[in-house]
Amino acid sequence: MAIAGAKGAMDSLATSIVGVMQGISQIGMGITSFVSIIDTLNNEDMSFGEKLLSITMSLSMAIPALVAGYKALTAAKWADMAASAKQLLVEGGHLATIFLQKLGLGGLVGAKAADTAATVAETSATGASTAANWAW
Repeated sequence: MAIAGAKGAMDSLATSIVGVMQGISQIGMGITSFVSIIDTLNNEDMSFGEKLLSITMSLSMAIPALVAGYKALTAAKWADMAASAKQLLVEGGHLATIFLQKLGLGGLVGAKAADTAATVAETSATGASTAANWAW
């Protein structure tokens, strides 16, 4: 059961991270296109027609990229990502406990389990709060 929970949490977290990275990538492309516009305006070797064509092409790439990037970042479920990370940590802790018990080292688990669980819960709560603040 712990393995299935960890796998589900990892899949959810990976999907969220991929969505965020796609948004960042799109915004980066949009910014690069705007930098190209500035370079075009500063280029004294280009005629007015060439500048107009270049700026039009850059804008036709920049605006959709920025919009798509913004949509991807706003669609990212920041709180869900934090919850998936929390679940992954908890399930990983369960797997580590099972593994140590199978090795006959279960006594090591009991001594630190409560402290570790409290730390994970506190860290997860802080992460979820931060993610909720980031949510647009």
